[in-house]
Amino acid sequence: MAANPCGAAEPQFWHHAVVTPTSVQLLAGLCPAIKKEWADLLHGEPTITPLGRPDTLVYLMDATLAQLFAGLEAKANHQQWLKRCPPVVGPVHNYCACGLNPLLKYFTTGELALRAAAGGRLGAEIEEALERFRALAQREIETLCSVCQHKGVPGCCEMAAKAPHPTGHHHNHHPNSARR
Repeated sequence: MAANPCGAAEPQFWHHAVVTPTSVQLLAGLCPAIKKEWADLLHGEPTITPLGRPDTLVYLMDATLAQLFAGLEAKANHQQWLKRCPPVVGPVHNYCACGLNPLLKYFTTGELALRAAAGGRLGAEIEEALERFRALAQREIETLCSVCQHKGVPGCCEMAAKAPHPTGHHHNHHPNSARR
């Protein structure tokens, strides 16, 4: 653990290599490969809700990748960006109590696709790109969850324990459990 200016310890994983402009261009050039891998992974996942159909979710990829690239290009504002979108601690599934949010599988498969398509080419910079991708995921998942029809319904957390997890595991975490 490293100490920040106020003396509090910060986890080391927050200090990855900043992605260079050349690497952002490389990543942007890999968009077709990332999107193909991502779509293939999405089509392999079970569809839990109508909004979670892979043919619907693929339309979000261009906008998601554009947001990722914009965040990576703004390395001068790195600290401001981290304050606005703090890194996710734990799996994205911790941010949806009912487990029915279609963005759970969207972002989980997106992370896998990014790592598969770009991991070997970006080296250590892939971790910074994935950190920013997870922060986007957290923000988008929490936004959709804020209007969820299951929020506050008795049994919401029990539904989460029964909802299939993209990796084949079930989860039973409340969205705020990682923050306590």
